[in-house]
Amino acid sequence: MAAIIAIGVLAQLLADRFAVPSIVFLLISGLILGPEGLGVITPNTFASLPAIVGLSVAIIVFEGAFHLRIENIRRATKVSIRLVSI
Repeated sequence: MAAIIAIGVLAQLLADRFAVPSIVFLLISGLILGPEGLGVITPNTFASLPAIVGLSVAIIVFEGAFHLRIENIRRATKVSIRLVSI
C-alpha cells in the first residue's frame, strides 16, 4: 500500500516538474509495474484493490476538473455541444 502511495506522489512530482498531466506518469507506472509489465503489482497483491481503484479514479477526476479552464470550453462551445449530443 505504501508503495502505491509513493508511486502516486512521485508521479505527481514528475508531472509538476515537466508541466504535464499526472495521469501520464500514473499510466506509465501502472503499465510498467502492472501484470503486463514487470508484474510487481498484480490484482492478487492487494485484497482491497477495488477500494484503491475507486479512490484513485476519484482523485484523477478531481485533478482533471481542477485543471480545467472554462475559457477553453467557451471557445469550443459548438464542438462540445456536438460531441455531447451524439
